[in-house]
Amino acid sequence: MLKGRRVGKVIKITTFQTVRRGNWLLRFSITDMDSILLLCSSTTNIENTFIKFFNNEEEAVSFVDFLVTQEHYELGDT
Repeated sequence: MLKGRRVGKVIKITTFQTVRRGNWLLRFSITDMDSILLLCSSTTNIENTFIKFFNNEEEAVSFVDFLVTQEHYELGDT
């Protein structure tokens, strides 16, 4: 039990199977609040792994289209 702490709302998340596009492994998750989470992991450098958040599907798709053309990605590049 969490004494003295309020527990926030439980967020439901639907996660889809990992797919490979180019040199990237991608896994999408969608929350019940319509947020999109994208887990990205480079197949050539496992240290190049990160999570991006999106508020709409078009932004997520545009980012994936950009990412698959990149060998490496640093957060903040787009």
